[in-house]
Amino acid sequence: MLTNFLRNRRKQKLIAEIEENPRPAPESFVELVRLYREDGDFQTASRVAKRGAELYPDSERILQSRADMERVSRDLEKERLRQKIDSYPNPILYARLAELYKVDGEIEAAIRVCHAGISSFPSYGGTYLVLGEICVESSDFAGARVHLEKAAELDKYNYTALKLLAQVYMELTMPDRAARKLEEILYFAPGDE
Repeated sequence: MLTNFLRNRRKQKLIAEIEENPRPAPESFVELVRLYREDGDFQTASRVAKRGAELYPDSERILQSRADMERVSRDLEKERLRQKIDSYPNPILYARLAELYKVDGEIEAAIRVCHAGISSFPSYGGTYLVLGEICVESSDFAGARVHLEKAAELDKYNYTALKLLAQVYMELTMPDRAARKLEEILYFAPGDE
């Protein structure tokens, strides 16, 4: 109980320092993030880390603290999405979960989620798009072509799929097809440079 009291008192002191001082010490942000994180208040910890990074964009400790909190937030979001998929699956959940795995460098998990999503919802283009992005990032342009063509077929107004598909066609030395995909984008986004 004494530990909690001292901990809360330290947090209050840090909060006051950050609120009252226009340029509080970077260490104050790092310590406050740590305290909130230890308390399990990840949302507040993320906000504090973000504010610290805005004030001190060159502070390696603050940037690391913010990156850690972003990772924790993504992990919590992944867990939430897995639970929602188990209870009430829909294609958007699969695509979002795969994107989060991809961002964290968990490529095999992202691919597994995409395949599960495609198996359950084969007519949703967003999951094919994520697979296409994974293929592009690993320079598998033939694989990217297959997935991106399917994404564009299922959603002819999918800007990202069309643009990425045009880039893939250029990599595969198919400039005529690339030009056609870019023309398709201009149909619904006429001012796009």
